[in-house]
Amino acid sequence: MTHHDERVAELRGALERGEVVAYYQPQVDLQSGRIVGLEALSRWHHPERGKVLPFEFIRLAEGSDAIDVLGRAMLHDATAFGRRIASRGHRLQISVNVSAVQLYDDRFVDDVLDRLAESDFPAQLLTLELTESRLIDSAGIERLERLRNEGVGISVDDLGVGHASRARVRRLPTTEVKIDRSLLSGAFTDARRLAALVRFGRHQGLRTVAEGVETRAQVERLRRLGCDRGQGYLFGEARGEAETIALLDAQSSVLGGVEPV
Repeated sequence: MTHHDERVAELRGALERGEVVAYYQPQVDLQSGRIVGLEALSRWHHPERGKVLPFEFIRLAEGSDAIDVLGRAMLHDATAFGRRIASRGHRLQISVNVSAVQLYDDRFVDDVLDRLAESDFPAQLLTLELTESRLIDSAGIERLERLRNEGVGISVDDLGVGHASRARVRRLPTTEVKIDRSLLSGAFTDARRLAALVRFGRHQGLRTVAEGVETRAQVERLRRLGCDRGQGYLFGEARGEAETIALLDAQSSVLGGVEPV
C-alpha cells in the first residue's frame, strides 16, 4: 500500500468513527448586522494530531470515493444542525460545500433530496457552495438545475480569481456568488474589481457574499457597494455546534460592534 493509499484509508476510518465534523462560520447581513446564514466547514479531530484543517484532507478525499462519504456526512450534520437551531428560533440559511467530483455521482440529487426530507429541513434554506466550478460538466449542470428547481440555492465560490468567471456563473443555475477575500485588500485595482463584481452579481439578480471581512472599514465599503452579506474573522471564525448556538442566542452583543445603517 502506497503512502497515498494509507492516508486515504486513514481518512475513511476517521469518517466512519465520526472524527470529521462540521464547524460553522457565520454570514452576516451587511445592512442589519444580523447573522443570516452559516457555512458548514469540515474539521477532522485527529486523535494524535488534533484539529486537521480542510486543506490538508479535502484534496485527498477528492482523489478517492472518500469525497462522497465526506459530502454526505457534512450534509447530514448541517441539515440536522439547521433543523436544531430553527427549533430555537434561528431560521438561518446553511451553506454546504460541494466538490465537482460529487456531481459525477448519479445518486447525488436523490441523496440531497432524501436528506432534506429525513431532516425536515427546507430546501429553500440549503445552499450548495460549488468548488472548482470549471470541472462541472453538462450532466453536473443538469443535476444542479434539478436541485435548484426544488428550491436549493447554488453558490459559486471565489468569484474574481482563478476559474470562477462571470461566464461560468451564467452557465450554472447560480443564486449566489462569493467574492474572493483577496479583493478586500484595499489596493485601487482590487477596489475597482470588487465594485465591478458586486455590480455584476446585483445585475444578475444574485446574492453577493464577500469573504475575508476583517475590518469595519471593509464593511462600510461593502455596504456602499450594495454587497448583501459578509463572512470573515470580524464576524467570527468557524465554531463547533455548542459555540455556534451560544453565538446565535446572544448575537446582538457579539457582532464586533458592527451596527446597522
